[in-house]
Amino acid sequence: NVTVNQGPTLLKAGKMTVYYVKDPKADKSVAAGASAMTGAANIDHLEVENKVYVKSNDQVATGDSGTFDMKTQVLVLKGKEVVLSQGDNVLKGCML
Repeated sequence: NVTVNQGPTLLKAGKMTVYYVKDPKADKSVAAGASAMTGAANIDHLEVENKVYVKSNDQVATGDSGTFDMKTQVLVLKGKEVVLSQGDNVLKGCML
């Protein structure tokens, strides 16, 4: 189980996979150590799965899986029923 907090945003999922930007010029042994040390600056995207839950301020979104693109700062949730709610407003679909 994974829980991530950043500012007002909370993300929970059964599994998270982090993909780093590949530097073709870097030596593999150096790149492996650098990725661990430089953190978010070298993250390309995140994939989350197994009951994804995201809450930011008064918005809540749920889905089966999702991908967060670090460059665009966009999270796309997918699943049998993806739900986004804000107060009385509810949006449902298979991808949001």
